[in-house]
Amino acid sequence: MRKFFVAVSLCLVLVAFGISRFIPGDYESVFIARSNGKYYDQAKSYGLIKILAVDLGLEPMIQSLLASYGAQYGVTTKDIDDLLRKDLLIVQNKEDIFVALGPSPSAGKFVRFVSTLLGQELQISHKDDYLLISTSKELLDKCLKGGGSVPKEVMNLFNDERVWAVSYSPGMSISGAQFSSKGFVKVLSDRIYCEQILIAQNDAAKSILKQLTPSKNFELVEDQGLSGEVFAFVNISDPSTVRTLFDFSKDVLQLSKTFGIDVKAQLETFEKLIDKFGGKAALSMQAAEIVESFLALDQSKEQKEQKVKMYAVMRMKTTLQELKNILGGEIQTFGKTQYLRTDDFYVVVEKDVVRLYTMPPYDYKPTSSSLEKAKQFFKSNEMSLFVFIDFDPILDKLLGITTGSAFVLYQSVENDLLKTIWYLK
Repeated sequence: MRKFFVAVSLCLVLVAFGISRFIPGDYESVFIARSNGKYYDQAKSYGLIKILAVDLGLEPMIQSLLASYGAQYGVTTKDIDDLLRKDLLIVQNKEDIFVALGPSPSAGKFVRFVSTLLGQELQISHKDDYLLISTSKELLDKCLKGGGSVPKEVMNLFNDERVWAVSYSPGMSISGAQFSSKGFVKVLSDRIYCEQILIAQNDAAKSILKQLTPSKNFELVEDQGLSGEVFAFVNISDPSTVRTLFDFSKDVLQLSKTFGIDVKAQLETFEKLIDKFGGKAALSMQAAEIVESFLALDQSKEQKEQKVKMYAVMRMKTTLQELKNILGGEIQTFGKTQYLRTDDFYVVVEKDVVRLYTMPPYDYKPTSSSLEKAKQFFKSNEMSLFVFIDFDPILDKLLGITTGSAFVLYQSVENDLLKTIWYLK
């Protein structure tokens, strides 16, 4: 009996070994997902994914679009379904990304199809029933050569039948601090659950994680301006850590260039504000109201551009004039309130508190809010980052239904580990 269970465990792990032949000898991170069709079918049987994929018909719509476009290349709906329902490998190395999908006997059909769909600048080929896509020939050649691996302890996570995917990074450096990371994605009975762990490998890394621990008091959660269905809280005891993390994230964000997105200007602006940040921030958005406004457009002859109503409050040592010098814009006055008006935001400074609006501050009015729901999940003395999205009010406006759907993400520091957990239900 013991041999039987060992054999079963080995088989479960070996499921992902076929596609892992494309892991190169050196890489920065790897993501492996197995049996995508099986786990996707489980995930779309409940909650938000069911509503989007099944009830709203997004899945058949996307399938139809891909099939109609792929027909001229000899790619059928069956081919698309077969390829996407198999395994997935993503390798990231510096600014380049490699993707493998399969195995599928029709993988070769997709080369011309995907080349036209995604652009000729990508390297696209196939080997052994796998479709291969890379942002550079150098990385493609390395992945074709293979020779790399993922630690057994990470691959053994697949022994849990609920595990859909695993991730691993052997090492990353942030200003001399060395980290590694590992994680997994599970499909549970009522949610998709992900856990990612960043592991400190030297004293410098341990120091950074210690600085990321949250302050015991996070008074911004009680701010009267917070409103809506989307909330994000940042609570870091040592604000100087933000500078270190930003320097590291600049390199990561450069990956956006691969997809034609240039964030250089935004990064330069953010960098000028970093040293003024006090380590605490809270943001909220009124998403349901925007949905309601869009639905009302059909009943109105006058169609105005709808802006997302966002409000943020943060600890920051600065002045309106300093912010004007960084962000541009014009300082204006309404009643006794001075504010900075830029192309995108309105900013008010009160001592060491900065409030940011997407509409004139005198017009902003908090509406019905999911803040109390968010507070049920948020633990200020444990979480340095928290994100909550309540989909029920949005779905109620859109479809007239509620399902208890929500997205929750939080980060916490535990014993030289930075643990990030998120789930969608």
